[in-house]
Amino acid sequence: NEWTAPDLAVWGIIIPGFLLIPDQPVLRQAAGNILGAVAVVYLFQGLAVLSHIFARLNFSPFFRAAGYVIIALQPFLLIGLWAVGLFDTWADFRKLRNKPDNPDANVN
Repeated sequence: NEWTAPDLAVWGIIIPGFLLIPDQPVLRQAAGNILGAVAVVYLFQGLAVLSHIFARLNFSPFFRAAGYVIIALQPFLLIGLWAVGLFDTWADFRKLRNKPDNPDANVN
């Protein structure tokens, strides 16, 4: 539940997303393939966030398994889980990144 995608991996979503705009079939196909491959990374990050939430709420193994099965069977929940994984890059839902205690300490 502490796994995160590298911060720069978000460009694997942003750049192919913009490359889908022009009406060039070859470019759109290549961008869609890259977008799909990188989207899997953020789906796994969304699963890590969900696993963290299940562990924090002390769900029993039965309810964890039921939650995973329900999400796997519902395409809209998978898209939502992907979005949670993507936005965890900026929102840091699990508070994994250390923040400096004193922001002025690094000023020279």
